[in-house]
Amino acid sequence: MQRRNYTFLITILLFQSLLGQIKIHKYLSAQDGLANNNVHRIMCDSQGYMWFGTFNGVSRWDGKNFKNITKSNGLISSPVIDFIESDDGTMYFSNYTKGIISYKNGELDTIDTEDGLAGNMVIRMRKYNGHPIFFSEKAQLYRNDSLININYYFPKITTRASDFLEDETGIYGASRDASILAGLYVKDKYVDSLFTKKDGLISNQVDLIEKDHSGDIIIATSKGPNKYSKGKIYTLKYKGKDLIGVTNDVHVGLDGTNYYGGDYGVAIEKNGTVELLTTENGLLENQVTAIGEDKNGTMYFGHENSGISIYNPERFTNYISHSNPTDFIANAIIQTKSNNILLGTQNGVSIIEQETISSTDKNILNSIKNEFILSMKKSNNGNIIFGTKKGFGIYDNGKLSKYNFDRISFYQDINSIEISPDEDILLAERRLGLLIFTPNNQSKRNFINYFITNPSNPVQNLFPNQKYISNIDEIKTEILKDGKLTYVTYKNGLLSNRILDMKITSDSSLIIGFHGRGANIYKNGVFTSLTSEQGLTDQIVNSVFEHSDGSYWFGTSSGGICIYKNNRIIDTLNINDGLSSNDIRGIVEIDNKIYASTSNGLNVILKYADEYFVRQINESDGLLSNVCNLNSILVDKNKNIWIGTNKGVTKYNPQMDKVISTPPKIIISGLQLFNEDYPFDEFKNNPELNYDQNYLKFIFTAVNLSAPDNVLFKFKLSGIDKDWVSSTTNNAQYTSLDDGEYTFEVKARNEWGYWSEPTSLSFVINPAWWETWWFYTLAFIAIGSLIAFIASYRYRNLLEVEKIRTKISADLHDSIGSGLSEITILSEILHSQPNAKQEDLQSGLKNISVTARSLVGNMSDIVWLVNPSKDSLKDLLLRLQDSYQEVFAQANISFKINGIENLEQIQLPLTYRQHLFLLFKEAINNSLKYSECTKIDLDINVKGKFLNILYQENGKGFDKNAIKDSGNGLKNMKNRAENIGGICEITSELNKGTQISFSGKIEK
Repeated sequence: MQRRNYTFLITILLFQSLLGQIKIHKYLSAQDGLANNNVHRIMCDSQGYMWFGTFNGVSRWDGKNFKNITKSNGLISSPVIDFIESDDGTMYFSNYTKGIISYKNGELDTIDTEDGLAGNMVIRMRKYNGHPIFFSEKAQLYRNDSLININYYFPKITTRASDFLEDETGIYGASRDASILAGLYVKDKYVDSLFTKKDGLISNQVDLIEKDHSGDIIIATSKGPNKYSKGKIYTLKYKGKDLIGVTNDVHVGLDGTNYYGGDYGVAIEKNGTVELLTTENGLLENQVTAIGEDKNGTMYFGHENSGISIYNPERFTNYISHSNPTDFIANAIIQTKSNNILLGTQNGVSIIEQETISSTDKNILNSIKNEFILSMKKSNNGNIIFGTKKGFGIYDNGKLSKYNFDRISFYQDINSIEISPDEDILLAERRLGLLIFTPNNQSKRNFINYFITNPSNPVQNLFPNQKYISNIDEIKTEILKDGKLTYVTYKNGLLSNRILDMKITSDSSLIIGFHGRGANIYKNGVFTSLTSEQGLTDQIVNSVFEHSDGSYWFGTSSGGICIYKNNRIIDTLNINDGLSSNDIRGIVEIDNKIYASTSNGLNVILKYADEYFVRQINESDGLLSNVCNLNSILVDKNKNIWIGTNKGVTKYNPQMDKVISTPPKIIISGLQLFNEDYPFDEFKNNPELNYDQNYLKFIFTAVNLSAPDNVLFKFKLSGIDKDWVSSTTNNAQYTSLDDGEYTFEVKARNEWGYWSEPTSLSFVINPAWWETWWFYTLAFIAIGSLIAFIASYRYRNLLEVEKIRTKISADLHDSIGSGLSEITILSEILHSQPNAKQEDLQSGLKNISVTARSLVGNMSDIVWLVNPSKDSLKDLLLRLQDSYQEVFAQANISFKINGIENLEQIQLPLTYRQHLFLLFKEAINNSLKYSECTKIDLDINVKGKFLNILYQENGKGFDKNAIKDSGNGLKNMKNRAENIGGICEITSELNKGTQISFSGKIEK
């Protein structure tokens, strides 16, 4: 390695023309939902909402969403000049040339000249004892729906009053007319006088006044700001000169800062000094027309044409270069002895002036040029070590010594620099591992001597997961003119040669983070390894840090943060715990708060009891870019945090980023049914829904202007959610809710972890009509009646069955009894005539046989009738056919049934079958006995529930009149048809056969 002494020239960025300090980072415009970009007035109401009066109506902002009230939905005129909130929550809008619009609970009303207003052009409003004062042609107090003239407060103002203040110290009135009689009226213990231009006012046209925390009156005039103090008028000085320009608004901040807005931008007066914010500091434009402040101290500057600029005082300042953006893209940041900030960039070194540049800083600025700076470190004696892509340099007492790795063919990045307790310079080199430079004049060498092991004692006790440097031959050294360079590589105990970061701890240990191999903890010649086997969540360790509690924090590339203490990993943090990214770029600590830069913003990590809370900071909060550079982070002597990003440098003042202990204001603001808006005011007045209105979405709003995107909600619905449900969205959806009483609760947490009290909404989903008590009553009656009917029907059916059984029993008795009696008589007759002729004996036996067959047939018919498996119409017809099959064959009679194919599904009750069967059996018997027919046809026709059977035979027929009195069989047939609700018609002509038709409804 060669050492070179030469004079470096540095890129110096000291002039404001080249250096931009951006202090405003957030904006609102019509594209975000603002009613109009021409803003006239700004105010924060008692609920925490921000109100913006614009040329096209008024906008209310909750931090995320706008609600606009314009001419299209209630205003009489589009421009809103001013507004104010009374103690009862009513908002009053000054509607250009149209008087006043009052607004409360969504309802608008008008106050104009017809109601007693002195003029419809109201130029200013002021609250007095909780009630508004309207300044038009006169100053009027509006109280109890009455307007009271209060011009007598300003006896020396003869023109229109424009503003008014009164407290225990005096009365202060302003007039805005361009007249010698206009100005500032003061009545206090010092004066009772009208102040005009001759008394020091820049202009007699005084638009508005405010009282600051010191008791002075700050004044906005048409040509510049003034102040009144103890009987005298003063001008506002900026850089030794009067601040001149139209002053549209003045405001006294919660912290006592005075703000003046006009065509010069915003003048900020604090602790006797005046600062000016302009477009160079981030204002959308220099014409500032309105100033407002929220409950957290965030300032809002309204513009004439561009919308609103949002400013967090002294919280974030961003530094960029107007000439070359890369001049402020810092890879390393340190603070010099004179408290200026030194940035290591790809172009060399840039400086941000905090205080006057000392001669030492000037020497540094003239020491390096066109070097790609990767790392910097300030030693205990004030020396500055620079790490570059080619080597390193040491700045010592105005002299820079440079050491390049010229003999290495590839770049040798110095990623990190540390100073040992003995003042050795430790260099984390991209490929060669750990390089230790020991100056020749260094008195103590304990740290380096642990690496140079005594050969006579090469062995030491080893512990699990530890390695020991035991071979002196493996330690390579290089003698330089000013000192010695020692190379420590993976052969000597390192897990890898690729080191990303390292830190010397309070007990002189060395923590090393590697690319792809985890981490080492080195002390007194012993390396402790920390890898995935020991619980490390990622083997790429970007950043290492020692916490004030003695724990080691390892920031990884994709595994978040691992916390190591007492020889083990005790905790981890990642995106599931609230980190904005698992890619950690740097870690610092201030007052027990950890600040971790990442590839997606900055994270503030606080520990409450045994739990960690993470607050995210990103571009919307003021960070120049969410992409933070690796290990480009510094805490300066004033506890500001300097963060290098891919766009420039951000100075973040955590002391101005005050903990907001007031939780968000949570409001249930809407309801949707089946994803359609439901009239919410109507619902709150009558919180009942029908059974089929059970697909609900509750809409809620958390007013948290400081960090609206970091609000966390928790909600639950009684009877549905056992525990609170966490969500980052402002709605909760429930589907298929049963009828019943419900209470929906929701609460909100701000970015600092403070929860609001739950707000709730109770409602009822009414049951369906078939689930109401009256329906249950009717159903009970109906079911009871049905049961009674079924019981009655069953009883009637049992009676019917019993009748059938009785009839069957009677038929059996009559048929079998008469048949058996007949057989008995015939048998006894034959027995009593032993000498009877053979012919008589055979005739008797034949009669007995006929009677017995008849008994068997009747018995068979009865058994068939009571068989439930034979209850179809088809079975009945086939039974008829089977019963006479032999008879028809002997008599040579053709018997045919037409239409029998689809009759299996037609079931017939027992009685119905019996009568129908016997009806047609009677018809067949008559044909067999009397008609001498040769053909019988049965035609079956079923239509719905109606049955038609036509019986036809081709016998000799008969004369119905001739058998009118003796035709019992025909009468029985008609009676049987009537018994089953049918009709039997018989037609016959001599020598033309007989027709018998049956028509009837099929009973079930």
